[in-house]
Amino acid sequence: MSKHEPTGKHESGDQPTQDEVAKKAYAIYVKEGRPQGHAEQNWADAEAQLQHAGAGTFRATLSAFRALADRQRPAAGGESRHGSPRHPAGALR
Repeated sequence: MSKHEPTGKHESGDQPTQDEVAKKAYAIYVKEGRPQGHAEQNWADAEAQLQHAGAGTFRATLSAFRALADRQRPAAGGESRHGSPRHPAGALR
């Protein structure tokens, strides 16, 4: 199997698909004025850019999740007079 054949996502889920890499490599090729003889470098650049972007997306998602979790923690005192956790201000509006 060549490295350019479609194989779907890598088992670990952190690798871009072959189709995603091909589309990105083509975009690089077009952006650079369609030079000949740079296919391998365009492919490598596309893989690197997509992997880097994926890591950034994961970090941003994790950061947003943590911020949401922090907002949903009960305030000091923990429970309302009804015995249930307090809702963040405006959560029910």
